Amino acid sequence: SADVVEEEEAEEEEHQPLATEVTNDDGGNANIANNADIIVIKDEDEEEELQQPSATYDDHEYDTYSTFATAAANVLDEPIVEQENEIQGYGQVESRYDPWNNHHARRFLVVKLSEKRKMYVVNHVKMESIEVYHNPAGIDFDVSLDSFFGPNNAINKRVSLYTGDIRCLEIDAIVNAANESLLGGGGVDDAIHKAAGESLKKECELLGGCRPGYAKISGGHRLPAKYVIHTVGPRNKDGEILKSCYTNVFSLVREKNIKTIAFPCIVTGDFGFSIEEACNIALKTTRDWLEGHHEEVERIIFCVFDEDTKKIYAKLMKLYFPAPTNLTLDGYLPECWNQRKRTRVMSGDWD
Repeated sequence: SADVVEEEEAEEEEHQPLATEVTNDDGGNANIANNADIIVIKDEDEEEELQQPSATYDDHEYDTYSTFATAAANVLDEPIVEQENEIQGYGQVESRYDPWNNHHARRFLVVKLSEKRKMYVVNHVKMESIEVYHNPAGIDFDVSLDSFFGPNNAINKRVSLYTGDIRCLEIDAIVNAANESLLGGGGVDDAIHKAAGESLKKECELLGGCRPGYAKISGGHRLPAKYVIHTVGPRNKDGEILKSCYTNVFSLVREKNIKTIAFPCIVTGDFGFSIEEACNIALKTTRDWLEGHHEEVERIIFCVFDEDTKKIYAKLMKLYFPAPTNLTLDGYLPECWNQRKRTRVMSGDWD
C-alpha cells in the first residue's frame, strides 16, 4: 500500500548520512557528512594549469618567481600541525609550513632588496658591519659553571655580541620573544610587530598560537630581516623549557637553511629569570648546538639593548667561547686545555 511505501522510504532516509554542500575557498566544493569526520573535497579546477602570479605587488616590481614560489602562490594557507619532540618532550613546528605559502609573507619575500628597503620603517644594519665576537685571552674564574668548553676558532668566528635594535638587522632571521597568541604583546614582541606591519599579524593569525618551548616561523614583512622565528618562553622559572626555545629555533634554522640569525634576551625580568641565568642557558645551548652544526651557519648574533646586559653577556661569553691563550709564567709552560677531562691545566716544568 501507499502507507507501507512511505514508511520504507522514511526508514531509508533515516539511514542515509546527511550531507551539506559547501563552497571551497578555491572555487571547488566539498560534501560534508554530518555523521562522519571526513570531508571529501571535489576540486573542479584541479585540471587547470597553474597561472603565473602577477609580477607586481602594490606598484613594486618583484623578482621572477622560482618554480617553487610559482606553485606556492597557488597553495591555500594551511593550519600548522604541531608534533611532539621525542627527545625533550616539547613541540616544534611541522616542516610543511613555509612562509612562501602565505600571500601576506610572500609579497615581501620575493621583492628585490633595493625595493624592499623602501618599505622599511626602521633603519637597517648590514650583516657586514657586525663584528665577530673577539674574546681576549684569559678566563674569569670567579664565574662558576658545571663545565667549560675548549677554545675553537671555527665556532668563535660564528658568534657576535651586538648592542642595538634587533629590528634593524638586515639578516636572514631574527627571533621574537613572543607570547602564546603570536599576535603581539609587550617589549620586543610589540616592537617587532609594529615595525613589520599589520601583515605580520595577519600571517600569525594562521599559525594557531604557540606553546612555551615551541618555535614557529613567519615572514619578515617590512622588517629588514627575511624571516621572524617566534618562540614562547616559560611562564615560570623552567630552564628546560627555555632551553627548548633555543633548540627548536635551531631546528628551524637547519630546516629553512638560515645562515644568519639574531636572538634577543628571552624571558628575563618579570618571568623569574635573571639576565645572568637566562644568558647562561642561551649561551650553553648555543655552544652545544654549534659543536655539531657550526659549518651550517655563518653567524649567530646575541642582540642586547643596554650596556649592563652587554657586560653580563661579555663576561659569560668568555667561558662558552674562550679564545686560545698563550699565557706564560716564570717556570711554567703555556697554559693548555685538557680536552679529555675538559679542564684547563698549567703544565709546569714538564711537557
